[in-house]
Amino acid sequence: MRVAPLALALLLLSPLATADDLDPSRVPADARWLVHVDLAAALQSELFAGLQELESDLDFNGEDWDEIRNELGIDPREDLHSVTIFGVTDDPEEAVIQIDTTVRAEQALDALKLHLQATAINGAGAQLYRWQDPDGGDTMYSHLAKRKGSNDRLLMVSSVQAALAESVRVLRGEAPSMADSGSHSLGTPRPGAFVFVSASEILSELLAREADSHVARFVQAAEVQIGENGGNTFAHIAVKTGNRSEAQQIAQVLQGALALAGLVGQQEPELAAALPMLSSIQFKAEGERLTLHFERPTGELLEFLESAVHSSGNVVYRADADDDDHDDDPDVGDGDWY
Repeated sequence: MRVAPLALALLLLSPLATADDLDPSRVPADARWLVHVDLAAALQSELFAGLQELESDLDFNGEDWDEIRNELGIDPREDLHSVTIFGVTDDPEEAVIQIDTTVRAEQALDALKLHLQATAINGAGAQLYRWQDPDGGDTMYSHLAKRKGSNDRLLMVSSVQAALAESVRVLRGEAPSMADSGSHSLGTPRPGAFVFVSASEILSELLAREADSHVARFVQAAEVQIGENGGNTFAHIAVKTGNRSEAQQIAQVLQGALALAGLVGQQEPELAAALPMLSSIQFKAEGERLTLHFERPTGELLEFLESAVHSSGNVVYRADADDDDHDDDPDVGDGDWY
């Protein structure tokens, strides 16, 4: 999923006092997909601490991070918390980004006005801002919502003004939300999940765009969760297939592949260390729903990753080294949350 480059800078503007879970009252009732990342929980996890030791690019003390601190007055590790991205259409360019932050985001947005053109406009009876790069490029819209009696802020960003305005109406309770529907069609995160991705029937439409995609024929909807709970790291994937028979057949194929991998591992000493990880993968078919669940003590998982790094001489986890130097569009706007 591609989000306009201007939005990326805005992701660096979000501070918050405490980590927030996914709040369905902020998401439109007709949202067809969403991504929620509890950054505060992820950064505080044992898994992330261990990955930092394996990969120096995950360190927040580099020059790039220092520049952000100096220019915007925000510490990414302390101030960057939860981010929610969702869409009501199958076009990722029409997505809305919601960033939980505090009052300090206001000064950061003011600093960005020195580099980007910000124009106040009206949308849904609220003040929105249109952000443009003086040198051309993307145009973004934003709204900064306030919660009365609190330092909390919610920064909302989209490249589509109408999508942002509708999200403001949902936030104010003027339009239906996922919470109003009584049942969260896109599911809810498990305890400890810091990454949650969910797509409804739209997934088959997206996959069908790939000419050689055979997955679309089976997958109708999907959900992915990654997190840490009780000292264990887990990954949970749930897929809705076309019918019960398809779910059972896919589960049998995957179980067979897993068993075969286990046999190969027993014959290959260099793969023996992976056997405990493979044994922690479980497949289950329940009606049209197929689930994959992996769970392992975080310490053991980190030991396995470290061993893999040393044995292969390659880094298992690599942060994206391609820094897009495009300017991002900031958002600012005054509006009461409720």
